[in-house]
Amino acid sequence: MIVTRAHEAALHALVGGNVRAHRHRLGLTLSDLARRTGLSVALLSMMERGATGITLTNLFRVAAALDLQITVLFDGHATLLQPPAPLAGVAIHEGGEGRTRDGGPATAQ
Repeated sequence: MIVTRAHEAALHALVGGNVRAHRHRLGLTLSDLARRTGLSVALLSMMERGATGITLTNLFRVAAALDLQITVLFDGHATLLQPPAPLAGVAIHEGGEGRTRDGGPATAQ
């Protein structure tokens, strides 16, 4: 599977959202997290919004500051790289016979 820019953006948003959720759970502000990690408030804000990626080293800093295993920040990632479900009713041709993806005969348009 090819990882597209859309996949990257979705992963950034997922990780950032997980960071934000855990930060809120602990009652921390962005400034609190910045002090704990040594990262800037601006970088952390952009990361939480999915506007930028973050290096693995900095992600480890964030996870440690939130008292989490780094893998927790990727919760929900499995669905990001799933191929889309086949479309019902889309005609494919096998051996000259038109069939829909669900196996029914293709209809003429």
